[in-house]
Amino acid sequence: MSSYMAATTGDMAWTKRYHSYVGLLDNAIEEAIKLAPEAYSDAAAHQTDDANKVLVSMEEKALDLVEKGKRDEAQKILFSDQYRTQKKIYADGMNKFSILLTTNVSEHIEHEVKKAYYTSMVAIFIIAIIVAVWLITIKHLKDWQYHLKKNETALRHAKKQADQANMAKSEFLALMSHELRTPLNSIIGMTKILCDESPMGSEEHEMSSTIYKSGMLLLNTVNDILDLSKIEANQMILENVGFDLKQVIHSVVETLAPKASKRGLSLNCNFKTPNMPIVKGDPVRMSRIIMNLVGNAVKYTEQGSIDIIIAFTKKEQNSIELECSVIDTGIGIPEDRLDAIFQKFTQADETITRQFGGTGLGLTITKDLVEMMGGEIGVTSKEGHGSTFWVKIPFEITQSVDNESEPKLEEIPSFEKTSQGIPADQGKILIAEDHELNQIFIKKILNRLGFKNYDIEENGILAVDAFKKGSYDLILMDCHMPEMSGYEATDAIRDLEKKSGAHIPIVALTADAMPGTREKCLKAGMDDYLDKPIDSDKLKVILSRWFILSENK
Repeated sequence: MSSYMAATTGDMAWTKRYHSYVGLLDNAIEEAIKLAPEAYSDAAAHQTDDANKVLVSMEEKALDLVEKGKRDEAQKILFSDQYRTQKKIYADGMNKFSILLTTNVSEHIEHEVKKAYYTSMVAIFIIAIIVAVWLITIKHLKDWQYHLKKNETALRHAKKQADQANMAKSEFLALMSHELRTPLNSIIGMTKILCDESPMGSEEHEMSSTIYKSGMLLLNTVNDILDLSKIEANQMILENVGFDLKQVIHSVVETLAPKASKRGLSLNCNFKTPNMPIVKGDPVRMSRIIMNLVGNAVKYTEQGSIDIIIAFTKKEQNSIELECSVIDTGIGIPEDRLDAIFQKFTQADETITRQFGGTGLGLTITKDLVEMMGGEIGVTSKEGHGSTFWVKIPFEITQSVDNESEPKLEEIPSFEKTSQGIPADQGKILIAEDHELNQIFIKKILNRLGFKNYDIEENGILAVDAFKKGSYDLILMDCHMPEMSGYEATDAIRDLEKKSGAHIPIVALTADAMPGTREKCLKAGMDDYLDKPIDSDKLKVILSRWFILSENK
């Protein structure tokens, strides 16, 4: 049983006990055979001896694996069917041998009492040793079963705690997402309006532009942390729609080209393989991967160029492997930091953070996304001479581009878009929003779009009361409000509409960026969804489904 305990606990003290017990038992059996060789002469006895040799060989192999730290492999040997079969043969043989030995000794005692006295004492002593070893084995077996049961209980408890911690983490992230995005909505939105309204080149425009950029940087950091948390919690769900890889890459290049040009860098994109096919995958996350790699190259390159090399190889009839390399002439990465570059909150060294900023999450998220897509990512670099980041991702070929990632009008219940809308200056909107700064920002946007009639309520109860009293054309509903949430208020309004047969469009406004939020809003009876910080252009697109908007800012 010492081998069992060594494999289970990893305590090498059991190895010494094992060798001691084996040696003691072998000596005892040898003495017994000398005393009564006829008890060990039949075929069953030899089969027992063979079984013992197999068991010793397997147990020594298991102990050797324990010494090497391979406890799982050792346990597989000791729990194998072969081991159990040989153990049974050995136990049955030893039992038979004990019986034969006892009988033989009794006969010697009866016929040669004086001569056999010493021999009988030795035999009894040997039997006592065998029984003692057997009892010790049984005791160790019980100990092993106890420890196994205890470990199983501890594992179940640990899993339960891990599940509870994961749930608490998700709830915390949802709360923090809302609490951070809500004030950011006002900061980014209001400064965007200031940027648009202040004269270009003026001090006011420069200051508001600085605030706007800072707000966007903070929002990007919040999004990075949320994305990483969603990936770690297995809450990141990839789309699988048809999209144009070439268009996605060109879009990234067009977005970053002005920034590269401003830094005096040459940004080049070279498609090595012609006729890039339409593929199925997640275009948003694919764009994020390319954006992170090229964005880093622009950020850490002070002079020279960034080259994006795109190629693909056909793996099967309907699949390809995309190969994308981003080559820069930037600061490079020290050789001893290459292995750590994809770890979260890690950059090449501390001076990078001070000089260029950043959280060190971009490459971690990129690596996680690439691996979620079934691909791989790597880097080669020489400090002071630039870096080459490469990704290889498999894709299934398809024939057409889908638009599944965009909101669909057919998903909107009880609403049919008509060619005629309500003029904005004649429409009336109910705003359900508890945050005062967001109230001001939404009013600003509505005024710019030509709306003159709107009411504001700060919680769901007041919003439902206002709906009962007023005649509104649309409701902008914040999902998280005191006293009654936007979900509960929407449910109450839909219940009231069942009596009248009417249907007022309700657009959800929420700072909750966790997976499934949009689906939750539509399931609650809302007609569309807009996340915070509110993008005025996106809000304009949504409102244009029901209203004729003013062309004036």
